[in-house]
Amino acid sequence: MSRAWLEAWLQSLPSPPLLITFCKNNVLVGFVLLQSRPVHRALPFFKTQCCNQAGVQKYDQAWIEFNRIYCQPEYHESCVDALLSGFPDMPSTVQLYISMADDKHDWLKAATSRAQPTLVEEVTGYKRSLRATTTVDSIIQSLSKNSRSQIRRSLKKAESVWGPITVVSSAGSEKAKDFMALGKLHKTRWQHTAEGSGFSNDAFLNHHHFIIKHFPHLVDVVTVKAGTHLLGMCYNFLWEKRVEFYCCGINDTVPDKHIKPGYLVHLYCMAYYAERGYTEYDFLGGDAQYKKTLADTLYHFYNITVWANSFTAKMVRQIAKLKSLVGRAT
Repeated sequence: MSRAWLEAWLQSLPSPPLLITFCKNNVLVGFVLLQSRPVHRALPFFKTQCCNQAGVQKYDQAWIEFNRIYCQPEYHESCVDALLSGFPDMPSTVQLYISMADDKHDWLKAATSRAQPTLVEEVTGYKRSLRATTTVDSIIQSLSKNSRSQIRRSLKKAESVWGPITVVSSAGSEKAKDFMALGKLHKTRWQHTAEGSGFSNDAFLNHHHFIIKHFPHLVDVVTVKAGTHLLGMCYNFLWEKRVEFYCCGINDTVPDKHIKPGYLVHLYCMAYYAERGYTEYDFLGGDAQYKKTLADTLYHFYNITVWANSFTAKMVRQIAKLKSLVGRAT
């Protein structure tokens, strides 16, 4: 939720979203961007308004986390309250959706005060403090006994086969090229999954190339090697003293099943950033075993659905629920 992210996302869209502004005493204090989508494919006339998303996978594959209304923290509760008061009056709109919100309190408080039904899906985020971390060994030492054993064996085997492990950040002029090199590895791993790889999506690429070009100080592409062998590459966002891991490409070609290149990539990245004064390495949302192993703190994001408190919305809600149940049964 930054200027860089907002500008990059807007220029990747085929048409501008709806801009909702919030004012206090005729002074602008906040805004949110809304795009509509059908509440259900069988009910195309009735709309869901998506906050700061397009509601279409192609344009949302860049993903957003820490989603909220754009405003200073002291205005967020009143802006949420105003939005939930007004969205039911939008034509054909019966539902509001906030993906990956970093806080649910303001949304649920405002919805409860209007008897608006809500549905909340919790997504786990993972991060690690780098304040007491200065070396790879100190990170390994903090892990569980089983994890320590596995990672030390992986590290020993990787260095014996290829050589010492190194981490290098791309120079500013090389970031775009190296980002695409990372993409080749990413596509190998994700291209054939249900969501696919964003590196095959021109909207995703436009989004990130815009950030790399116009806000290069906010992104980092790092390459991790053992000797001359590429272990993997990471694309990270840098915000104040925090590293936000966005995506990676891992070279899974290994001669020994005990070599775990993904773990080694993150392990050495964390030590690399700790040495440079960063205090937190955030894996962001989504479950993965390597996150559970390497993180020391869990937190949560919330996918929040708010229904309008109206007869029409109630009927649409019941029909959509029935359609979904029938779809699962067949």
